[in-house]
Amino acid sequence: MESNKKTNITLINPFEVPEGKIEESIVYWEACRDFLKKEPGYISTKLHKSIKEGSKFELINVAVWESPKAFTEASQKMAKELGVLPPEGLKANPSLYSVISE
Repeated sequence: MESNKKTNITLINPFEVPEGKIEESIVYWEACRDFLKKEPGYISTKLHKSIKEGSKFELINVAVWESPKAFTEASQKMAKELGVLPPEGLKANPSLYSVISE
């Protein structure tokens, strides 16, 4: 890796989705995405759905941000301003990662 190359961080957020709440959870994720993509430091995001029936983490969000600070500030702002509640029982498990090998 070049020493002057800017490195981004990756958010990996697996969701435990309550039974019967997949569509409602996707709508909630889309509202969050629409809010966050307007924030400074946002680069991209994709929502993945498990192809395995009964998976613990039925949805997984993978997002790229310029920095942990940008993600944290945007998330805090979203928590205050989004105005949309998550589906009852939806459990997020977010964590930030940096690439260490390609």
